[in-house]
Amino acid sequence: MSAFVDWVTGRLPLSCGHEINGGQVVSLSRHGEVEYRLDRGLDVEGSHSANMRVRTKGDTLEFSGNPTKWLQGHNVFGTADLTGLVVETGLELCRRLELPVGAVDLAQWLMGQVQLTRLDVTRQYRLPGNVPAWLSVLAGGVHGGHQRVTNRGAFEGNTVYVGQHSRRLSLKMYDKAAELKRHALPATMEPGTVGQLLEYVRDVLRCEVTVRSTELQSRGRRCVRDWSESAMSALVDERLSKLTMLDNLVLSHEQVCELPPRLIGVYEAWRAGHDLRDRYPRRTFYRYRSELLAYGIDIMRVRPRIVEVAPVYPLGRPLRSFLEGPGLEPPSWASGTRLLACS
Repeated sequence: MSAFVDWVTGRLPLSCGHEINGGQVVSLSRHGEVEYRLDRGLDVEGSHSANMRVRTKGDTLEFSGNPTKWLQGHNVFGTADLTGLVVETGLELCRRLELPVGAVDLAQWLMGQVQLTRLDVTRQYRLPGNVPAWLSVLAGGVHGGHQRVTNRGAFEGNTVYVGQHSRRLSLKMYDKAAELKRHALPATMEPGTVGQLLEYVRDVLRCEVTVRSTELQSRGRRCVRDWSESAMSALVDERLSKLTMLDNLVLSHEQVCELPPRLIGVYEAWRAGHDLRDRYPRRTFYRYRSELLAYGIDIMRVRPRIVEVAPVYPLGRPLRSFLEGPGLEPPSWASGTRLLACS
């Protein structure tokens, strides 16, 4: 299993006739007349405190959340069986909400006739070394095609985003161990399991792809039945293949000496981690960019400030080589867990 499901937003067919919401937002005109009402989602807590947000709309049950974490308490590993995961989640939601599931509704779930408006797919790689350092080099030396690459300290270390605010597709890469330090595993989990999970994520790079409604529709993958493990793996491969990675991350002393004097300060500011788009007028910035590209430096790619001197190849290997292969498999001791058992 090279990729698995992390987040799902969708609509389950459910003709139970019950109304479920978490209250309403009401818009009033200036004369006090009701213009419209909007049902809020109701948060349903899982066995390990994670929430799924739900509400009914006609003959559907809208749901949104991380079903992997909601069912098993963590998303360190999960399942690529989207149909099985959605059915399991739907049945558990209806059990907790005391909603009857009709035979026709269940048959539609099992056939994957569940509409999606968002799907997150993830893959993990084990790196032979310091993940934050690898991300720091990556943030300074990768280009995402037409999508902008940014890095933010969402978790300890860096998170590298490609197309962070896109309404269609986005990719993020981060240190999974650092995330678990910041967002601890639930106290309801067995201490032995927690220890195994923390050991498993050591030196693990996480790559997550988010596909939103417009992109799902344009790809013809709006339903659960449209997604298989191979389709998920192909999606991750596609997004990673869009990354262009620089080899020349730092100019040598000889190359710096060859720079025109007017470009040395520009180069040093870029190397220090400044976004030069905020420092220069647009035309000046692009003129500097064009001139520095001749020396293999693209100031459009903002370098992380925590990097002082970055090797061309961290750990003696090209950046691209770390993102090759099917990714990390679940540990052998996880084979009997709830999600993997339903795969």
